[in-house]
Amino acid sequence: MPDALPAVLADPPPLLLVGGKGGVGKTTCATAAALHLVEHRPGPVRLLSTDPAHSLRDRLPPAERPDALAVEEFDAATALDHFRSEHRETLHDIVARGTFFDDADIQELLDLSLPGLDETMGVLRLEQALTADPEGPVVVDTAPTGHTLRLLEMPERFEAWVAFLDVLLEKDRLLRERFGGGGESALDAFVNDLQARAERVLEGLRTQAAVLAVAQPEAVVLRETKRLLDRLDALGVPVGAVGLNRWPGRPLPPHCADALRAHHDWLAAEDAWTLPEAEALDTHEALAALWASARPLPAPDSLAEAPARARDAAPLVADAPPPPTADLLLFAGKGGVGKTTLACATALRLAQDAPDEQVLLLTTDPAASLGDVLGVSIDDAPTPIADGLDALRVEAPARLHRLQTAYTDEVRQFFQDTGGARVDLPHAQAVSEHLMDLVPPGVDEIVGLTMTMEQLADDRYDRLVLDTAPTGHFLRFLDMPDVFEAWLHTFFRLLRKYRRVLHVPALKDRLVRLSKQLTPLRTALTDPASAPRGAVYAVATPGPIVRSETNRLLHRCDEGGLFLPVLFLNKVSPRASVFGPGADAPEADAPEADAAVEAYRTAFPDRALPVVGRRAPPQGRASLRAWGRALYT
Repeated sequence: MPDALPAVLADPPPLLLVGGKGGVGKTTCATAAALHLVEHRPGPVRLLSTDPAHSLRDRLPPAERPDALAVEEFDAATALDHFRSEHRETLHDIVARGTFFDDADIQELLDLSLPGLDETMGVLRLEQALTADPEGPVVVDTAPTGHTLRLLEMPERFEAWVAFLDVLLEKDRLLRERFGGGGESALDAFVNDLQARAERVLEGLRTQAAVLAVAQPEAVVLRETKRLLDRLDALGVPVGAVGLNRWPGRPLPPHCADALRAHHDWLAAEDAWTLPEAEALDTHEALAALWASARPLPAPDSLAEAPARARDAAPLVADAPPPPTADLLLFAGKGGVGKTTLACATALRLAQDAPDEQVLLLTTDPAASLGDVLGVSIDDAPTPIADGLDALRVEAPARLHRLQTAYTDEVRQFFQDTGGARVDLPHAQAVSEHLMDLVPPGVDEIVGLTMTMEQLADDRYDRLVLDTAPTGHFLRFLDMPDVFEAWLHTFFRLLRKYRRVLHVPALKDRLVRLSKQLTPLRTALTDPASAPRGAVYAVATPGPIVRSETNRLLHRCDEGGLFLPVLFLNKVSPRASVFGPGADAPEADAPEADAAVEAYRTAFPDRALPVVGRRAPPQGRASLRAWGRALYT
């Protein structure tokens, strides 16, 4: 065992969650941690990915895995299908005994996705990891920050869903008490088992787990990491250590030194370690040695800087495209490739080029760093950024919650005013109040975006620029219009069929408006000639893992008929062979830059491929404007 090592690896908990902002190297650090544990302790180790955009196979091919290491890329959709198939009859029986729905209604409800697809099934998998996996630690490679927090908060949301099942069984319990056959039924046992599993996860996260937070020495990353740690503290989930990955060594680039000085106090308190920026981590041996090279965070007075360059300087860009013409522009790609930076720079450029138009820059990423990049506090209301440009962070769960609360209030008012239209159903009100809880996973995101689409329909804004969540959740988002439409169809049918019990005209009108927004949203994304017109701009960085995920993204967009004309290759070593005279990267970087550009040109010959030189991240609107000028002709 190395002399210097974070305590969370020297004495690992049963469940080690590796989390952080997209693109910081979570998968690499999780894989390295699992390999390190295999080499330095007896017994089996499991490496589990809950990120919907899995890359464990890319990072650690099967031929390189030690026998003691079991690797699993958890598929939430498959797990949900299995759960629904295994328990369909039980769920059908619970709904049938506790509601006024007939068999056809119940079948339709169960065919819809159950709430919290990724996160709910992930919670049940964590419960299994804590109770049924082989003896030995489980290392979990999680999704980026926002969706990891959803996973960790899901036990409480899962408890609410189980509570709804419990409400449905109240009628059955009452009948059994009155007419005999009291005691726990098989249905009660099923609900109680789900409740116990949720409670075990909550307790396990607080007593048998720890988070190894991965970050990088950059201001935007460290601010998001601090928000993650604050939320973990509120949830009672222990933080074992912080790993500052891709440490650039000494002397530090000025932007890294500035960021570390600003965040040094809390980093030191969280047991922060540095991990070197290794040139190649493509072998089992190199990955296993990564944590052995970890070093404690240096003191603030030792953070020597390299000579400063002009911090607002724009990057070199080869083959820059013309400015976008789409009214709805989505930036998509793997976490950490620079989507937010390019989205912000593009929105500022569009606002500057067309002073008579209004541009809205928004994000649906639950862990949005939009405000960090712009240097402005952004919330769920349009915030002025510059002349002609507002920014907005779509608080999708809050918007859906407001919709659900309005529904519940309207149901309660209806029963108060009419007594349920004299319907003799003792549990009708409780069941009716909870019906809006049975929304498919991801509907909060589509509700947030369809509400935002109203801004275009109302002519408040001429252009929308959307900074999306990382690839896995963006791909789920693309399916949401169809899922949401199916759910609306079912919900409207139930409202018509049971209008004596489900009389909610105000909510129905709101859902009709949302439904009408689905058509322009779907049309904008799939028809380049539509009005409004939509386009997806993909962003990637050099390296086979990102290229593999980018290939999946582009294939899925093509499959869905999305217009994706441009792929930005970002953070490329600025070599003259790529960018022409004026590039000044070290000679040793030339093969890397040339090979990366050639690999992308070969893999994606039918896309415009602007190449963006590596540069310190822009800080604030002045430097972002410079980037916007450089990115487009």
